[in-house]
Amino acid sequence: MIKKTMQFFSALVLAATLPTVASAQELVDRKSPLADAPAIRHRVELRDKRFEAGVGLGSSIAAEFYHAVFVNLRLAFHINDWITISGTFGQNVTPSLKTGTAEQLVRTLPDSATEATNTNTVTKKNALGAMNRMGQILGLQAELSPITGKMALFSKLFMHYDVYTLGGVGAVNFTADLDKCAMPKADESCPDTGMKIGANVGLGMHAFFNDWLALNLEIKDMLVKTNRAGQDTNGDTFADKNDLSLTHNLIFGANLAFFFPTVPKITD
Repeated sequence: MIKKTMQFFSALVLAATLPTVASAQELVDRKSPLADAPAIRHRVELRDKRFEAGVGLGSSIAAEFYHAVFVNLRLAFHINDWITISGTFGQNVTPSLKTGTAEQLVRTLPDSATEATNTNTVTKKNALGAMNRMGQILGLQAELSPITGKMALFSKLFMHYDVYTLGGVGAVNFTADLDKCAMPKADESCPDTGMKIGANVGLGMHAFFNDWLALNLEIKDMLVKTNRAGQDTNGDTFADKNDLSLTHNLIFGANLAFFFPTVPKITD
């Protein structure tokens, strides 16, 4: 009798449990409506498949002998929302703007060779004439934008932004007041001028005012070999190619960037 009673209650428990197990299995098998949905719906693709044209101003940072203020041009094509190929150009419009270092150095030099305390001292004219400065800068670079988002100013003004890293080839055209070596001294001043090609690395960002206009900020380092002072640096009494060294040419730029087409794509 007890055995039959136990079997009866076991059958009741099993009968009550089976629908619950079936329902749970149905939940597991059922596909979520968000399974294949994008992370963000109706996202504005502000860069994807768009051309960018920028114009603005730039400036050298921590220049040794001559400051440089540039008029900038920038052209770019955004392959997708995070990879870009761009080209930049800058024209120095302040070629005679000396730094405090150059002014202080020149004050310590003699006006003529007859006033020099020793035969290795260069004159003010030769020292200034051999100092080179950036004339034009060019860059061809790839850009990666791993950070994008939207920011709010004073909880009222909302702006899309992106932050990118850049790397590629850079070129600097150096100019100087002397067009040849100062003669006849053996340790002559020889300006190192002309186009120098090297590396180009940096960081940048866009802050969008609307769908087609943005503020572009960029800081880059153009690494090229040159002899800024145009003087003997290795002690062999001649200023030549053996005195060249790798130099950092830091440049900050601010541009207004226009995007085409003016209407960006919007995701599903």
